[in-house]
Amino acid sequence: MRRSTDPARGDRFAVLVGLAVGIAIALASAATLALIERTHHDDLALTTERVTRSIGSAVADTVGRAVGFGIPLRDLYGVDAYLEDIIRRNPEVAAIAVTDDSGQTLFQVPPEAPAGPQVSVQIPVGAAAVGLIVVTPSQRILDVVARTLAVTVLSASLFGALLAGILARAFATERIDLRQGRLVASLRALARGGFGDYSPVGGDSPLHTLGAAFARRLAPVRREARQALALADEIRAVDFDSSLGPRVDEALAPIEGKIRFDATHPPGRRRTWKGWWAVPLLLVGTSVHPLVPSFAFDRLDPGLLQSLEVSASVAAQFLGCALGLLAALALAGRSAAATVGFGTLLAGAATAATAIIRDPTIFLALRFCAGLGLWAALWVVLLQPGFRLRRPWFWSLMVLAALAGSGLGGLVAEALGRRDAFAAAGLGIVVLGLVVVALVERPLAVPRLRLAPRPAELVAVGTSFAVAMTWLELALGTGDLRYNYAELGLHFCLAGVAAAGVFVARRTPGAALGLLIAAAGPALGALVPELAAIASLLVGLGGAMALVAVGGRVWAPEGAFAAMIGGVAGACVAGGAAWFDVEPAIAAAIVGVAGAALTALLAMRQPTGSAAVPGVAPARPGA
Repeated sequence: MRRSTDPARGDRFAVLVGLAVGIAIALASAATLALIERTHHDDLALTTERVTRSIGSAVADTVGRAVGFGIPLRDLYGVDAYLEDIIRRNPEVAAIAVTDDSGQTLFQVPPEAPAGPQVSVQIPVGAAAVGLIVVTPSQRILDVVARTLAVTVLSASLFGALLAGILARAFATERIDLRQGRLVASLRALARGGFGDYSPVGGDSPLHTLGAAFARRLAPVRREARQALALADEIRAVDFDSSLGPRVDEALAPIEGKIRFDATHPPGRRRTWKGWWAVPLLLVGTSVHPLVPSFAFDRLDPGLLQSLEVSASVAAQFLGCALGLLAALALAGRSAAATVGFGTLLAGAATAATAIIRDPTIFLALRFCAGLGLWAALWVVLLQPGFRLRRPWFWSLMVLAALAGSGLGGLVAEALGRRDAFAAAGLGIVVLGLVVVALVERPLAVPRLRLAPRPAELVAVGTSFAVAMTWLELALGTGDLRYNYAELGLHFCLAGVAAAGVFVARRTPGAALGLLIAAAGPALGALVPELAAIASLLVGLGGAMALVAVGGRVWAPEGAFAAMIGGVAGACVAGGAAWFDVEPAIAAAIVGVAGAALTALLAMRQPTGSAAVPGVAPARPGA
């Protein structure tokens, strides 16, 4: 029989909802693309032809002026270099040829022109034409547009599936998992003689009716028990020599020590946990992560300083997140609403200000402030009452929300541009902050977490995060995809989909092996760039295996702090590798292998039988 707190039902619901939404978005987008292809392909081709004809006319005028000075067409020098420069500066052109009036080709770049339609422009010399400029339009623009649209559709589908799955799992946690968990708590209370209704459900809980019936049946027993206690008090009052007291205590021991007669509590009003507002806050806050490396990359000229600036910008935002977490723990219990308001305002302003700055030092400071404010507000929201009850579920949803948010940022940047994407994200953070400030409870008591993560668990979490961010942000974000925002966001979504599969299956061979799988991703991407998508899947798969191996209890403030320090360490290692001309992907692989070895070593030194030892699959969340 399946245990009553088995989360498989909620997982299946979330997976089905995510698949349905993802497929629906893919079908709708595919239909839209087919319509666009049918209606705009000819327009785009015609526009390309007009551009190439204009380029051909400019070349013909230049060649005509040279011939007009008395130089025969076939004796012109430097023509090949001139045509190569034209093709290099105009991607709309695939080939250019110069022919004489008899049709003989005199010059052609490249030597073999690709097949396809051609545009011919006469070379004017006075009122006569001495030859033709034959331009072959490039299909590259059409291919790039088609590929970009296909990548956008796939990225939007995966993002929609992840977002729908996250929201569905949060709904299932509140309406399925917590209901089952509190049902078990109520049954255990009934077995001890307590009839309180612990269920969050309103009038449809059977325990309230059952408890009330037991209370009515036991009313005479309760009355006699009170009378017996009152009589015992009277006996003790007149027992001057204490000769009867021990006998009275012995007689009342079964009543006072073994039987409880708790009052039946009326059904409570159903309330949704306010901590779920951290999901949209994290979605919007992490949406700019794919854009940070390329923005820093463009601030300096190519070289070592450029690589160090990129690594420093990524490290600064994660360092700000770590300090923001510490600020949340220090301030949340005193001024929850003020911390959320100031944090979101700081993060939103720092993110939006990126749209108007150009100085690399200012950009680095803005990323630090954005991370500081976002995580200060985020953890105040997460530590709302009910944090510990939902921790077995929401920790994985927060990981998926961070990856899905980066996919969202790629789509927004593809549609609006990079600077406008920063501005939109900053505005979104501020708006969400205003909503959360009105809902957050105060004063907030920060829960005392008794199950502190062990060193091996913290190393596993930090390493998995370091490998993922070094590959996705530094390796891809500064490589050939740094301006292909939709495709860059797609890689984050691919990692999220792979991680979601592991979170649902909750099967892992261990943290160390998971980290090795994650490290294999960047190594594969560095050796075979064409397999970068598979590399992203491996990063998400292995990182999630490591997180599942250490268990949901690690997503306490200590575990989240370790994740951010892992991000800082990964960026620093990538920056240090730049001194030796080592690619960020190789640096990510080195970090993963070193973290796996350290995790295994620390796990071996843990006491035998300790809980959540990396390498041992933990109990299913909620069990």
